[in-house]
Amino acid sequence: MINGAQLTRFLNPQDKDLEMRYFVAKCFAQVLGIDVSPHMIPENPPDNMELQVDDLNGRFTFRSNHFDVVHSQMVAGGIHANRWRSYIRDIFRVLRPGGWCQMVEIYYNAQSDNGTLSRGNLPSLLNTETSVS
Repeated sequence: MINGAQLTRFLNPQDKDLEMRYFVAKCFAQVLGIDVSPHMIPENPPDNMELQVDDLNGRFTFRSNHFDVVHSQMVAGGIHANRWRSYIRDIFRVLRPGGWCQMVEIYYNAQSDNGTLSRGNLPSLLNTETSVS
């Protein structure tokens, strides 16, 4: 596992062509990458990286306690509202004891400094938080 201090030594903001997935593959013995689109999967991944296309709205088929790290990034737009609770449960089910879950999502916050964006128009409605029951 890599801690934040170690990670910053390798990630240089000036490196425009840095591919996070390849960086991760170099740091771990085995990496399984999942994407919802076959067009996002590169042709020549590192030898220790397996890539799959899968539907994250379905239950995970991995056995329990299978992964040391699960990194979920930018999937909010594709996961159905009624799937979120079971999605999180699936992540923690497949993590080994002491494993690490990292979730990265966009925070859409439409606002205006001059007050021209009033409550009730579309961008402000998108900011509304709703609970999933």
